[in-house]
Amino acid sequence: MEVNIVMNKPLDTHPLTGSFWKDNYVWAIGMQLCWNQLYNDFLHGPIQLKKEGQKAQKLASLFNLRRFDQSAVSPKSVYANAGFGPQLIKAIQEDLARDFPNRTTDTLSGLTPGLMDLICFSYLYKNFQHHSRFKEIEMLFLGSKVKGFAPEVSGSPGIELLDYDDDDNFVLRLLSKSGQDEIVLIKGNETARMEDILQFLSGTMRGSTPAAADTIQIPNITLEVDREYHELLGGRLVAEGNELDNYVLTGMEEQIRLSLNYLGATVENEAVMAFARGGVANPKRLVFDQPFWLVLKETQSPQPYLMLKVNNTAVLEKKIS
Repeated sequence: MEVNIVMNKPLDTHPLTGSFWKDNYVWAIGMQLCWNQLYNDFLHGPIQLKKEGQKAQKLASLFNLRRFDQSAVSPKSVYANAGFGPQLIKAIQEDLARDFPNRTTDTLSGLTPGLMDLICFSYLYKNFQHHSRFKEIEMLFLGSKVKGFAPEVSGSPGIELLDYDDDDNFVLRLLSKSGQDEIVLIKGNETARMEDILQFLSGTMRGSTPAAADTIQIPNITLEVDREYHELLGGRLVAEGNELDNYVLTGMEEQIRLSLNYLGATVENEAVMAFARGGVANPKRLVFDQPFWLVLKETQSPQPYLMLKVNNTAVLEKKIS
């Protein structure tokens, strides 16, 4: 394998801005899209927040890199809007009700902005079926019984082995039925940085179809994460000469919903920022029974829109005895 990928050890998350949830690292693109709106449309440059603490400054610096943007997803899958006051909230809610009737997230209901308060909002929705046919199974993950899925035929089109060293170090790709989205699953390799994963994803990935005798098992994932960016709340915008100078960041919240099973995947990612004025011949065992990375991206984009490091069963569906 040309690139070593961090899996089971503490990782350098640069340039991601995600967080750990029950020891599982998760990142989604939504909050970056909010930050980009403020950067591009209002401040026309890096966002400076007057807030003490190295964590706040490091996080703001990572967001200011703008490594990820709206080009990662097709326009029909994402919504972004920014502006002032309660009328913007109303317009966003009307747009979402029309364009995304299946939305379940809600970061707006708790906001009561004043007429001159700034809101930056983004919403991502993905729902796709696998290209291949899978069946429900029971499997082990770190010795615990969990629900999972396996292909009806391992050698099916839509399943690709992108890299393989041994049964504990390999990369598998699942294509969606539409061909627009793909899931990359990375098991093993413990020495590289997050940057190496992103570099690997941005390269040309050509895989081979697993053999019919290969065993493929993937655990179901159910994830619901609500995150408030405490590190930056209360920060005061530094924007000399701009009307937003001295605006205070009063709300910064993100919600991530992910479901992965034998049918396909569903992703929701909603974010809001509120500112107040003032191949081997032997059969392979491609079983994700140890910590692994789950990456969701559009096939034609080098940028992922969600990444999850599964370290334990907290995000997996438990087997009911």
